[in-house]
Amino acid sequence: MFRRNTILQTVLLFIILIAIIILAYSCSLEKEEPIVEEEVTLVEEPVSFLNVAINEDESSLYVVISGFETGKAEVPGEAVEAIDRVYTRLSESNEDVDITIVGHADASGTAERNMQLSEERAQNVADILIAEGLPEDSITIEGKGAEEPRAPNDTAENRRMNRRVEIIVE
Repeated sequence: MFRRNTILQTVLLFIILIAIIILAYSCSLEKEEPIVEEEVTLVEEPVSFLNVAINEDESSLYVVISGFETGKAEVPGEAVEAIDRVYTRLSESNEDVDITIVGHADASGTAERNMQLSEERAQNVADILIAEGLPEDSITIEGKGAEEPRAPNDTAENRRMNRRVEIIVE
């Protein structure tokens, strides 16, 4: 009798162990790729946390470049490729366009510094487009400081999203 209970217990433990292994394996197979709606990510963000999104329709183009470093206005090196694509698209269209470049900052620092920083970010992006050959008089620069955040400034990730430049072509 004692030996029969031990065998039953061993078999039961073996069945439970196999069930756990099968469950763990099936969970690892169920990973799905994230779905991105209305946004095309051109540059992945493994190291620099750069994010570039381009939305385009028949009459306008809207580009967001986020991931500027805190307190800095320099355009991240990876963003230059996206800005070059904007220039290429505009130069191929042969249309007169109005371009508005709007710089933003997170809520770190004073309101005055954030406004200055956002204007410098917008100007730096404009300078790249002008150097490529876009007419300077077709570009309008705006700085919004921390007035129009995309996300609350409560985490490092949200502040990174708020440090951005928007290129609006109409």
